[in-house]
Amino acid sequence: MKNNLGAKVIVSFICLAMAAFALACKKGPDDAAITSGVKAKIAANSPALANAVAVTTVEGVVTLTGAVDSDAIKARVEQDAKSVDGVKSVLNNLIVKPPIVFSEDSTIKTAVMANLAK
Repeated sequence: MKNNLGAKVIVSFICLAMAAFALACKKGPDDAAITSGVKAKIAANSPALANAVAVTTVEGVVTLTGAVDSDAIKARVEQDAKSVDGVKSVLNNLIVKPPIVFSEDSTIKTAVMANLAK
């Protein structure tokens, strides 16, 4: 009976150690690795956006900040971030820049064209 109790204690200890090891392995990538992964994904899809979008990660929650040219780009960057392994959620704080509007000034245009014709 004494041997049986000792075997149960040993088996219980081994099971507990294995469970702790499994949980430690399941943790996933750290915040720095997630941030790097998100930046790499954004840069792969659009190198110009890599500098326009700032990425921070805290406990698997990715925050995107910066300014982009359209709602479509904002949504695409968010999807890129969500696709990275280890991301729990994404806070998309990207701002869509207002479009640049060019208006014709016929007086200036006429003067430029006249000078170009000389």
